[in-house]
Amino acid sequence: MADLVRLPDVAIATLRLRERVLGLPMAGKSVVVGSDRIVAVGPDEWLVIADDGDAGVLCDRIGRYRGSVVDSSGNRVCYRVAGDRARWLLSAGCSFDLDRLKPDDAISTMFARAQVIIVAEAENSFLVLPRRSFASYLKAWAATLDDRAVANAGVALCRRAGDHDGSYRIC
Repeated sequence: MADLVRLPDVAIATLRLRERVLGLPMAGKSVVVGSDRIVAVGPDEWLVIADDGDAGVLCDRIGRYRGSVVDSSGNRVCYRVAGDRARWLLSAGCSFDLDRLKPDDAISTMFARAQVIIVAEAENSFLVLPRRSFASYLKAWAATLDDRAVANAGVALCRRAGDHDGSYRIC
């Protein structure tokens, strides 16, 4: 089973530095520091994701790095795709070979025609970060996956009863 669940509003900040800082991940990687996940999105740019949802506190916490810190919470939303069929769900909308993603790897790619950042949290758990303007599109895309493709994979996609937050699961 795999879940595509929009996480409650998380705090996301963009950090840009002129020089490399020890402890920050290289491009294509992520690292967890305390309760924050730091994702390298370029040679001098990182997204910092915090579950606490307080962007001001997050910006203060990472402001110790000498560079610019910008609250990016309004720019992206965060979905978690987890479960035995998580890679299948992501593969349905992404041409990247997800079997190559190991825990703490991160990629920027197209997913269901929307540019996203995918972060492997664990073997079968991923964060998907589309731009906020694509959030409703991705929910609609997940709801209208081709029934034949779903049937061929031996799974069914369904909305959780009572959920109005855009959660879907593969059962």
